[in-house]
Amino acid sequence: MSILKILLIGVGGFGKNHLRVWNELNVDLYVADLSTKSLEKCSTYNMKSDHLTTDYREFLDKVDAVDIVTPTDSHFKLCKECIEAGKDVFVEKPITLYSHEAEELIRISEKNGQILQVGHIFRFNPATIFIKKQIDEGKLGKLRYIFGHYMGFKRARTDVGVTHTDSIHYFDLFNYFLGKKPIAVTSETRDYLGRGLDDVSHVILDYGYELAHVESGYFPPENWRDLTIVGDKATIVANIIAQEVKIYNNYHQQNEKGVWIAVEEGITHPKIITQEPLRLELHHFLECIEKRQKPLASAEDGLNTLKIVEAAYKSSETGMKVKLE
Repeated sequence: MSILKILLIGVGGFGKNHLRVWNELNVDLYVADLSTKSLEKCSTYNMKSDHLTTDYREFLDKVDAVDIVTPTDSHFKLCKECIEAGKDVFVEKPITLYSHEAEELIRISEKNGQILQVGHIFRFNPATIFIKKQIDEGKLGKLRYIFGHYMGFKRARTDVGVTHTDSIHYFDLFNYFLGKKPIAVTSETRDYLGRGLDDVSHVILDYGYELAHVESGYFPPENWRDLTIVGDKATIVANIIAQEVKIYNNYHQQNEKGVWIAVEEGITHPKIITQEPLRLELHHFLECIEKRQKPLASAEDGLNTLKIVEAAYKSSETGMKVKLE
């Protein structure tokens, strides 16, 4: 297959990481950004001036696929235009601002036969790949509940709230681990900075038998990217950023008197071969284009997480548990 021509739209915050990775992969890269200052980052990679623009439409007819790394409220318009132009699309999470927009993108991409991959990067983290394998092979036994923290002291985003931008990582990951969607959502969010957007979020996902809890926020010091997956045979505790996993061989069993006792049989530290998730993710996008296959993080997955976000906000507003279809 000939070298693919990729258009990267947006080299701001996280876009600069996409810029770096694309320059490491075997593609012919074009870059668009409204800011000429942002485009100056391309000089690090000696990109030709005729591959840079402030108007993405200038390159749309020249490329095979588009990578969109822009504010959330621009995702729907950009994705729709690129898909209708016959391009395969990678879009950073969340797929869109509203679920009805995501549903329309799914309809259009399916009608046109285009690849639409969503940037749920944690599916490509070596630590979570290992965890998924342990779950699927029954090493933890029957799962009971999952909890995680995605928080840290940082700038508050101005396009969406913290549930929409941070908690959503774990919403998707928990769906992926369990192989299903939650049936109901309960949440409490706060807007301590008074911006009209949440900056602290606690969300409980009810999967029927299993429960999951996600906490996110912009205030706690340090970066929290931890996960705990509790089964009836063992429990995994993971640091996603460090790609470190510990397996606690702990479980409860009844003794001869029928009393439940806690059994601890040690901790194992499996060796995870660390790799950059973004590189794995974008390489997967290229494979999906070449093989015309459905991405691991599909548009439907993006829609499912977005519905959880909307249910979380509704629950926080009404003080009630919100059921999902």
